[in-house]
Amino acid sequence: MPREMIECLDFSTLPSLEVGSTFAGLDSDVESVLHPLPATLDRASAALKFAASMSNTEQEIDGSSVKMREAFFRAALGEFVAMEEMIKYDKPSLQYSKILKCQSPLLHILKQIRNLHVHLLSKVAEHTEVSIRWADQASQMTIWFIEDISMSDFNQLDGAKWYWENDKERMLSWFNDSQRAWGVNYLIQLAVNQYVREAFA
Repeated sequence: MPREMIECLDFSTLPSLEVGSTFAGLDSDVESVLHPLPATLDRASAALKFAASMSNTEQEIDGSSVKMREAFFRAALGEFVAMEEMIKYDKPSLQYSKILKCQSPLLHILKQIRNLHVHLLSKVAEHTEVSIRWADQASQMTIWFIEDISMSDFNQLDGAKWYWENDKERMLSWFNDSQRAWGVNYLIQLAVNQYVREAFA
């Protein structure tokens, strides 16, 4: 039987990251949608809290703050992916789209990276300093990111076989460039908000 490839990806849905943003959490419209879904709201809030903690942690595991950041990253991905199951738990009759039925490549890549980091890889979180302007004031911001995900890394995943090669290349290129420019935790924030909007569209 021929494989059923994922055909729903729409790269025009990827967020524009031309203008900087602070880590702001749930957008107000998203929070309103999740208010009647308390377990899902808890997962979304936890994903954002763990993602934000990557930037401000002073805690350590075995003397390493890098390991703690990696732990927060894995936890954020886990809570993000759990959102789709919690919707069914909150309201079994509610119609919604699971992550891999959504159009946004960002949602797909984060779900797949979650499997990559939990089961296959333990990459070191890295950071760089970038200059930003906020309220007409120059400032420095620390960007945290993971080592670039290669095609060979991605293809270790069982789910990789459902994507066309060109789609995989575009997803990975966008993700690797964007997380180094804006931070992987910021991409998680965008994904949490975007998933809620797509799930109930």
